[in-house]
Amino acid sequence: MRLFKPVMVLIVCSLMTVALAGQDWPQWRGPARTGVSAETGLLKQWPPAGPPLSWSVSSLGKGYGSMAIRGEFIYAQGTQGGNSVVFCLKRTDGSTVWTRPLGRTLDQDKGGGPRGTPTLDGELLYALSENGDLACLKATDGSVVWARNILSDFGGANPQWLISESPLIDGDNLIVTPGGRGAGIVALNKATGKTIWQTAELSDPAAYSSCIVADVGGVRTIMQLTAQAGVGVRAKDGKLLWRYPKVANDTANVTTPVFFDSTVFYT
Repeated sequence: MRLFKPVMVLIVCSLMTVALAGQDWPQWRGPARTGVSAETGLLKQWPPAGPPLSWSVSSLGKGYGSMAIRGEFIYAQGTQGGNSVVFCLKRTDGSTVWTRPLGRTLDQDKGGGPRGTPTLDGELLYALSENGDLACLKATDGSVVWARNILSDFGGANPQWLISESPLIDGDNLIVTPGGRGAGIVALNKATGKTIWQTAELSDPAAYSSCIVADVGGVRTIMQLTAQAGVGVRAKDGKLLWRYPKVANDTANVTTPVFFDSTVFYT
């Protein structure tokens, strides 16, 4: 890895008819957090000269995150003026609609800035910075609905390469991984930020992964790869359902779990 300034580029080919009418991509790995798109009508190969460039921006500072897209707008995280920031851009030309600082940014020898992707849910947007600053914002103008710091509030320690999680929405709950004692994973009320539950039986430090949720044997289950294990906790109360340490390594557990056909894959 190396320090870099991300350049966001939207590429639109004149032969594509779905450029701005396509499916929304409201969070990390798409609508169902599976990495699967339902788009149709895409090109099977690029034109010989490549797709024409529609626009690009290079003013988002540092970071490693991806984009959330809905309707006319793109949401991404970066840095500006010493802060970790959420940007809202116009999908048509990349111009800035609004920015919202979450807190001070952190630097690191492998690169500074935020590592997560914002999560859209209705008219609200949720973003978690590299420093543990979690905020619920209005997607229209970036105004703050509520905010808290998951490291200070739950006694977690920032991993060596900084928090890299994209928040998960499950019903009325927002799920994040502070990695604190009795608070490896927590659920917050998405409207108020109030704590709903903590994983009393799970105190694993956070790694660099993001949670997923699925029904497992009829039980709604949050799955995560922590710094020490692949885990599953009951979505309604955080009860630990399983913990498999053998999948963890001693350096960096990064990948988002994959769930399919009653099986969860950690790597």
